[in-house]
Amino acid sequence: MGVDLNVAFENNNKSDRNFFLFYVALIWTGIRMGFGGEIVVHLRTHAAPYPLIVHFHAAAFVGWLALLTTQVLLIRTRRVEIHRKLGVAGAFLALTMVVLGPTTAIIVDGLKFGQPGADPAFLSVQLKDILAFAGLVTAAIAFRHRPPPRTSGSSCWRRSTSATRASRAGSAGAWFSTSATAYLACSRDSTAQTTC
Repeated sequence: MGVDLNVAFENNNKSDRNFFLFYVALIWTGIRMGFGGEIVVHLRTHAAPYPLIVHFHAAAFVGWLALLTTQVLLIRTRRVEIHRKLGVAGAFLALTMVVLGPTTAIIVDGLKFGQPGADPAFLSVQLKDILAFAGLVTAAIAFRHRPPPRTSGSSCWRRSTSATRASRAGSAGAWFSTSATAYLACSRDSTAQTTC
């Protein structure tokens, strides 16, 4: 059963303005929940220091999140030119992260290999994540000169999830896959006659 991409939504919805701000806040919350407790326990127990590369990794990734937050705030305040100039710095930082991420994962997992609590299978998740990140950054760089779609991302996301609910996908995986496909089709075609 196909997804109807002609579901009409208004071009600008009040919630669109807050979508990316909420998403960035959600990322910061996830990072804090994922790493905050581990850092506190590490400091309280006076555990062995992390390898130096972990500190570089942490600085680069926190820098990326700070840049992402800044970029969202610049667009919210309509400072597009500054946003574009900072995007160049983001491209170089992303390249650093694509090298630093897997290197850090391999070194840290190598230190834990064969010890209790080691999870070498998790390395595949880390490598998959950095590959996905690299692909998305590459697409962002490749399409940076393209005019933005007629609508914001959240309009397209609302449209795609609505279309997916209408198709009554059976599993969460099918729901996400169909939603993501509809979202990409909507946000990609800025000349579409339909309203995303």
